[in-house]
Amino acid sequence: MRKEIMVKDIDCPNCAAKIERKIQKLEHVDAASLNFIGELLTIEAAEEHMKAVLEQAKEIIYDVEPDAVIDY
Repeated sequence: MRKEIMVKDIDCPNCAAKIERKIQKLEHVDAASLNFIGELLTIEAAEEHMKAVLEQAKEIIYDVEPDAVIDY
């Protein structure tokens, strides 16, 4: 399953890359990509794990970029 999420107000490309790397390392994540310019996070994971993956991704985003705005 693929899920696309808008992630706004990330300050720099390095922060976006850090978020992307951390999400890619999560259990059950097949692929993750965060487009800094387009402010779009794409996550691929099995449907039964997607809810948990999204919660973990949200924690990672706010840990790296506390002022980010996530729009499901």
